[in-house]
Amino acid sequence: MCQAMIVSLGGTPEPIVRTLCEHRPTYVCFLASQQSVYVLGQVKELLKAEGCTPQDSRTVLPENVDDLPHCYGKALEMPRIAFFQQTGVSTSEAPLSAVPEGMRHEYGKLYMDDEKQVLKIPLFGVFRLLQKLDDPAGRQFFANEKEFLRILNARNNSILAHGMQPVKASTYEALDRLIRSSFGIDKIVKFPCLTSPF
Repeated sequence: MCQAMIVSLGGTPEPIVRTLCEHRPTYVCFLASQQSVYVLGQVKELLKAEGCTPQDSRTVLPENVDDLPHCYGKALEMPRIAFFQQTGVSTSEAPLSAVPEGMRHEYGKLYMDDEKQVLKIPLFGVFRLLQKLDDPAGRQFFANEKEFLRILNARNNSILAHGMQPVKASTYEALDRLIRSSFGIDKIVKFPCLTSPF
């Protein structure tokens, strides 16, 4: 059993379900496009039938699925999963009590949803919390903060995001190496190839 997985949704649910049932992650982050998000319901139904439903999952729809660095950067959803594991609450609706006491005043001012009276904590805010909670993801991020920011800025300035600069293969490869080394990702799960009768 693995702790967490990031899964890209394709056109059919069976390979995903087979892989998730084999590895049985506790937490799953689904990466989906507008064309593939419909598969998620089928995946969840099949997982339930097989008794493989993860404890928690999150679905992310990248703004542009053709922007590989952006999609790969969504691996940074992992800290939100790590925070859930630490506290049992979601970063999109966290009670103030989930934040360490010394940070509550600041986070209440910055991230409180006044209507719902919950915190909506952005990504970098989650990293700070994980660092305070002495979580490895928080420590690793701040140990490599400048490199993360450099690569993410390159992505943000790309033609597929907010700017006009093309993303080079070397930028994607650098982000790939950085995420793997920082978060202990030592292998890629290869989905099984199903034969088609057609």
